[in-house]
Amino acid sequence: MTRKSTRPYLYVIGMILLMMSLPRSAVEGVRGTTVAMIAPIAHLMTLAQISITQLSKPDIPPEEVERLKLQNELLVREVETLKEMMHYRTAKLPSALPARVIFRSPSSWNSSLWINIGKSDHSGLIKNSPVVVGSSIVGVIDYVGNHQSRVRLITDSGLAPSVRASRGQIQSRMALENLSRVIYYLQARSDIPNTQQIVQELLSFKKKITKNDQTWSLAKGEIHGSSKPLWRASGTILKGIGFNYDFADEEGPARDLRTGEPLNQNTVSTMPLLKVNDVLITTGMDGVFPPGLRVAEITKVDLLREGDYYYTLEAKPTAGSLDDLSLVFVIPPLGYEANDQPPRIGD
Repeated sequence: MTRKSTRPYLYVIGMILLMMSLPRSAVEGVRGTTVAMIAPIAHLMTLAQISITQLSKPDIPPEEVERLKLQNELLVREVETLKEMMHYRTAKLPSALPARVIFRSPSSWNSSLWINIGKSDHSGLIKNSPVVVGSSIVGVIDYVGNHQSRVRLITDSGLAPSVRASRGQIQSRMALENLSRVIYYLQARSDIPNTQQIVQELLSFKKKITKNDQTWSLAKGEIHGSSKPLWRASGTILKGIGFNYDFADEEGPARDLRTGEPLNQNTVSTMPLLKVNDVLITTGMDGVFPPGLRVAEITKVDLLREGDYYYTLEAKPTAGSLDDLSLVFVIPPLGYEANDQPPRIGD
């Protein structure tokens, strides 16, 4: 009877013990290198699968093949033009770096993802740099590798930006943005019946949405996610905690928690501290996110219980569905100055 060798098992156990004994920085480096190796391979496999699927379709007319080739060539040229424009903008204004999502693990789906830029690609990329889509927060850089970086998402329980409720002009502006997006897509869909009539009605309705000049900045608190894996996530829900307006600031007087009545101020109207559809924006008080960035829209405000001194709430990210992220932008963290850096060793 042949005796099985235990040497492979000993190798595996030894490697596990070695990884457990390594410092965190070394482990992050190994993980980053692995992601950088896997991402291009996965991308090539996807392209190969798409090509095989297209080639396997029978009886494609020759004129259709030529049309697709021409369309592909035009798209390639357009992409190259956009790359050149983005490179120029990045060189002139390095305050917003475009990055492509290259990897996202199902086990940490709502906690982190990896993007395709690192310190070797841009020397200004540093830890704690906010990651945004438009003017909405997606997360923050928590590890910078040579050619890839890890983003901690706002749906992670360990990331809790300081926010406050904003009501008035910002909601009108968001409504106009969403309506403009709907009109744009409808104009490109000539196959939908009565498209032109629908677009004209929406354009007429858009003119009736007036931008309210008044903006109220109300309760302040923190918001965080749940860090659930993909198979346990029940939608993207953010939790808010600690919301009150106990102290006056540059935005207005302190307000009563339950009634919203201004304290020691008679010239300001009474209003609730929080309402559904209020937009939560960054305050800058966490030292990472610049003030004024959108984070989430309130979907539920929990009732106060006896003895409570703050509100809790639920909200959804204003960045939209984080499950479909493909392109994001990295901006400098709060207080970061490109020219205010310590000299390098040897300079």
